[in-house]
Amino acid sequence: MLESLEITNGQMMPKFDPYTDIYSVVVDEAVNSLVINYKVKEGYRVDVEQNQNLKAGENEVFIRIKNDKGEEQIVTLLVNKERVKNTILEDPFMEPVEIVKPLPGYIAPLMGIICFLIILTTFLALFHKRKR
Repeated sequence: MLESLEITNGQMMPKFDPYTDIYSVVVDEAVNSLVINYKVKEGYRVDVEQNQNLKAGENEVFIRIKNDKGEEQIVTLLVNKERVKNTILEDPFMEPVEIVKPLPGYIAPLMGIICFLIILTTFLALFHKRKR
C-alpha cells in the first residue's frame, strides 16, 4: 500500500521499508508538525492524524492508508521533539553525543609532525651506520 515515505523536517529511522509499520523520528524544538512526503498504490487514500502542535518530548503521529475494499495499513511515527543543536545522531536508540569543545586547528598538524619525528628517530637509530 505505502510505496515511499520521507520526513523532510526530521530524521527518520530506520529508512523506509514497505514492511515496517513503526518508525522513530527526531525533530528540532522549532518543529510543530512533520512535513511528510509519501507515495501510495493507486486506489488508496491517506489520512495523517495527530500531526499538529507537537509537544516537547515524545509524540505519536499516525498515517492511515485505506482503500474502498476495506484494506488498511497504519504506520506509526514515534516523534521525539528535542533540542538537537551541536549533537551527532547516529542511531535514535543511542544517546546523543554533545560536542563540548572542538580542538584547535593546529593540533592535528602538530601530532603529525611529532609522529614523523618519532618514526624518523627510530629509523635512524635502527638503520644508521655508525662510524668507528
